Amino acid sequence: MVSGALLLPCKSGLRDFLKKRLTKVIVPTIIWTLFYVIVSGRYGQLERQLLSIPFSPQGSGVLWFMYVLVGLYLVTPVLSVWIERASTRAIEFYLALWAVTLCFPLLSLVIDVNESVTGPFYYFSGYIGYYVLGYYMVNRPISMPMSLLSVLFVIAIVVPVVVRFLGIQVDFYRVFWYLSIFVAVMCMFWFRLLMLCGRRSFPLLTLVSNLTFGIYLCHIFIIRNLLWHTGLVSFEAPYPLRCIAVFIVAFTISLLICCIISWLPFGRYIIGYDNTRKHDGKKKN
Repeated sequence: MVSGALLLPCKSGLRDFLKKRLTKVIVPTIIWTLFYVIVSGRYGQLERQLLSIPFSPQGSGVLWFMYVLVGLYLVTPVLSVWIERASTRAIEFYLALWAVTLCFPLLSLVIDVNESVTGPFYYFSGYIGYYVLGYYMVNRPISMPMSLLSVLFVIAIVVPVVVRFLGIQVDFYRVFWYLSIFVAVMCMFWFRLLMLCGRRSFPLLTLVSNLTFGIYLCHIFIIRNLLWHTGLVSFEAPYPLRCIAVFIVAFTISLLICCIISWLPFGRYIIGYDNTRKHDGKKKN
């Protein structure tokens, strides 16, 4: 959503846009792929892993998000042509059909839903919806008040808790995963909240924003290779408290590591950002 808000529509030429955007994502992805391949010690299919890098995450599944970003960047020049000329109503039409696809996990509990490439809604599905939604919420008028978003946000949190508490048998990951109406509602709430906060300057928020790629790329290593094998977080603590503790410790350590890397001469090739070069706010994005 943030990428869609910042990058759509693409103003620069095709070559300049792809060179700038893909370099920012691809180089750190390759470096962290090699890091995770080495850490995992799985060298039996090393050649296959290396050849698969352009097409699927290798070394760690956490890299899936970087591949999503690459796909969105590749489609941006094509999407920009439409979004520049599309009316607000046309964009809302697309987002409405995308919202229908987000309800598929729920609908499939009671009816047959064709989610394959032959389904009528296939071309409106996927993460591109979040990309367009980010652009829409920033650049087009939206009449949904924050109070309504807040109510929907609470419902989106309560429903999975109730389902788990009552022991209702559903594929929990599928029904409440990233491409579900519940997560989309939460994202809209947080995005609007951050838009409101964006009217003021928050140094910590700016710092975290600049280091987001790095924090994401290294956090899973911190959790699995440090927290799981040390006494920093007690596994005897209640599950909710343990989750909160893991989040705080992992986030703090990841942030500190990325702060250090950002001061290295080639930090931007590792985490997509460095403090050694002077940028204005827009260029940092």
